[in-house]
Amino acid sequence: MEFRILGPVEVYADGQALGPPTRPQQNVVLAALLVDGDRPVPVDRLIDRVWGDDPPAQARRTLHTHVTRIRRQVGAVALTRHDGGYHLRADPEKVDLHHFHRIMARAAGAPPRERAELLRRAVALWRGDALAGLPGEWAARTRERLGLALVDATVELARAETAIGRPAVVIDPLTRLIDEYPLLEAPVVALMRALAAAGRTAEALEQFAAARRRLAAELGADPGAELTTAHRELLRGTAADVPAQLPATVPGFTGRAAEIERLDEILAQLDREPIGVTVVVLSGMPGVGKTALAAYWAHRVRDRFPDGQLYVNLRGFDPAADPTPPAEVVRGFLEALRVPAERIPAGLDARTALYRGLLSGRQMLILLDNAASADQVRPLLPGGAGCLVVVTSRHRFPGLVVTEGAQPVPVGLFTEAEAVQLMAARLGRRRLAAELPAVRDIIEQCGRLPLALAVTAAHAALQPSTTLAGLAAELRAARGGLTGFATDDPIADLRSVFSSSYRALDVGTAALFRLAGLHPGADLGVAAAASLTATRPETAGRRLAELARAHLVSEARPGRYVLHDLLRAYARELIGAAERAPALTRLLDHHLHSAYRADRLLRPNRDPIALPPPADGVCPEPAADHAGALAWFDAERTALPALVAFAAESGRDRQAWQLAWAMANFVHRRGYWHDWVTVQRAAVTATGRLGDRAARAHALRLLGIALLRLGRLDEAREQLELAREGFAELGDPAGQAMAHRGLGRVAARRDDRAEALRQARLALELFTRADSPSGRASAENAVGWMLAELGEHDEALPHCTRALALQEQLGDAFGQANTLDSLGLIHQRRGDFPLAVECCERSLALSRRLGDRHGEADTLDRLGDVHRTAGDQAAAHRTWQLALEIVETVNPADASRIRAKLQTEA
Repeated sequence: MEFRILGPVEVYADGQALGPPTRPQQNVVLAALLVDGDRPVPVDRLIDRVWGDDPPAQARRTLHTHVTRIRRQVGAVALTRHDGGYHLRADPEKVDLHHFHRIMARAAGAPPRERAELLRRAVALWRGDALAGLPGEWAARTRERLGLALVDATVELARAETAIGRPAVVIDPLTRLIDEYPLLEAPVVALMRALAAAGRTAEALEQFAAARRRLAAELGADPGAELTTAHRELLRGTAADVPAQLPATVPGFTGRAAEIERLDEILAQLDREPIGVTVVVLSGMPGVGKTALAAYWAHRVRDRFPDGQLYVNLRGFDPAADPTPPAEVVRGFLEALRVPAERIPAGLDARTALYRGLLSGRQMLILLDNAASADQVRPLLPGGAGCLVVVTSRHRFPGLVVTEGAQPVPVGLFTEAEAVQLMAARLGRRRLAAELPAVRDIIEQCGRLPLALAVTAAHAALQPSTTLAGLAAELRAARGGLTGFATDDPIADLRSVFSSSYRALDVGTAALFRLAGLHPGADLGVAAAASLTATRPETAGRRLAELARAHLVSEARPGRYVLHDLLRAYARELIGAAERAPALTRLLDHHLHSAYRADRLLRPNRDPIALPPPADGVCPEPAADHAGALAWFDAERTALPALVAFAAESGRDRQAWQLAWAMANFVHRRGYWHDWVTVQRAAVTATGRLGDRAARAHALRLLGIALLRLGRLDEAREQLELAREGFAELGDPAGQAMAHRGLGRVAARRDDRAEALRQARLALELFTRADSPSGRASAENAVGWMLAELGEHDEALPHCTRALALQEQLGDAFGQANTLDSLGLIHQRRGDFPLAVECCERSLALSRRLGDRHGEADTLDRLGDVHRTAGDQAAAHRTWQLALEIVETVNPADASRIRAKLQTEA
């Protein structure tokens, strides 16, 4: 059987539509049974949906008649009596509404093109207004609610199509949607961005003006923050340059009027006296809602900060991980501010100086969540006026108040009125009014702690047949304590609160909740959850969505879910030893095989390693392209080093070194050198225990490269020499060549060009002996570059020419860009300026296609030098100006050198 309610209500059997019922109310009953999914619907609720507040005297008998007729259509087995209600057992994939929701859930975590395709399928399920033609107040309300779901899906589809370069196809559907919902802002924002992406900026600006007129005329209101931000982006042309990292707000946020008033006062003071940085510390006990308050208020005032918002979870109280080091946080902020990885300094002081320089004169909102100490916060504070920093922590940080002038805003437990307000927002005032004594009992059992109240309310919402008095009794009976989270505050025990919701989960969803506590990353993706539980991604996605509805996880962004620290601790308490070990093996295999696949996209010409098949139940994530591979690594950034450490500590040595190996190219691109040194040391230890000499040589080489990047040249040379010796003992010329190439880089950093050239030539000889085309090309370019640096331009030329030919044959775009840049330098110094210009312009084209802004700026700088040497001062000036525009964004510290050239040539 197939049921359709996204349009007129229709039933299909074996692909054939069944005739409409003789009485229209029969379709209302059918729809009322279908909308809640595969769950029984109480008789009283069915009567309310069919007849509203004025049911006929014989409503139950009439309802039974309708149910009997529906049973004749769908079969007695499918529609049964169940616990005072009726249960229509329908496959969710055969009910278009639930099929729609499942597709939307899958789309949330999908790569861009797959996401767009899924959203197209979801929107195509609609055949008009949901429950079209059905009479009654309930049908009208449901129709309106589902109509807004279609609006959301259409807007998401528009965003997805725009993101993959198809903005034109969404302009007409969005225009029709705005005609139907003229006061909704999200469709206007999506249309503005689609028009701008299609090159129709003037029309996009007119859409904003029209929306502003409508809002003023109909509501007497101004455009909201999202619409205003989109308008500003169009005017400034910087939509991609302004960071907007704020976490999502909690739906139905309630209470906190006093704290919000105080925050507003602090912001007003900043407006009146913009002297120095303003710091606010929101402090309170765990679960009190500090992050929810900070995120809500930050979204409320973000329009006041036109240069964007930065956010980080400092993980100060994460039971599974150490607090995030300030150096790592500053690095992330610099990346958000468009500083390329290779231009980010290695030390905290240098990073902080660059960060503060970039924020000078800007108006930004910075949210530092879950801070562990004042020392963790201080390096993250901007130096100048105009910025506002909001810190959340369990500590009050009196030191920041004294030395930094921070404004303390304590966040306490809810008042009883606020607690009632939260429960009403989640459960409805009618249900609360019927059981007010039980509501007060629940609030007392939860100690007025917002997190406990939210979890309890979600449990009650998911079980509408359970009385609030019964829930209160359950809380009293399950009292205990979360070990490690005891406080002197008189609050209800969180374990009992969490337990009441956990026990309401089905077996599979409960298993996912338990095992999610094992994941060490900042958030958990759908595919990793599937591997953890040995299920299909769609099953894991559905179960994660169920956990989100129960407030046992929260969806940080589409397809990525977060466990609160306390919930993570509770989840880990529940894991049995028998399920822990195989789940961790699956988790490691998931990340190992996913990382390996992603690495093959980042560097296809890298010599592969042999991975054993993943454990049963593992579903590695297939990145679609280069950008998707980087996105996967970025999403799992915090999990990967922790997983390598766990694998090494638990004796899973093969997984430890292979996962470390698979991370290498990502770490190079992002520059996480400190992490990589730690990871590679674990890999070296693991390979030593394995007795795998080849794996150990690879791990030693990669450790040497990591140390080289940190400027620890003596240590780097020592590890690279050990790697070279290991490869030599194994008779592996390609491995020896890679070690020599690393030793050449160490020599170049010491400005020993002769030794660097010697090592490059040894690498070339060994790569040639190993018949490694990609290695030979890289070594040819290294030899050519070092010869050019030594002034041997004629000798350098054939090396780089051979390198380029090999790289073109191999399709190595990054290698081609680097070698063409080398050739530009060589031809400039040989006096062949037209050929030097051609090489630089080809390198530029590749860098732009790859999105390599740093490479683009460097080659523009070199091209300017070529024009100047050739005597074309105007062309040199234009080219340096282009280079300066990029450098000021990606590496401000290097801008003075190009400005000096421009001033010299002025």
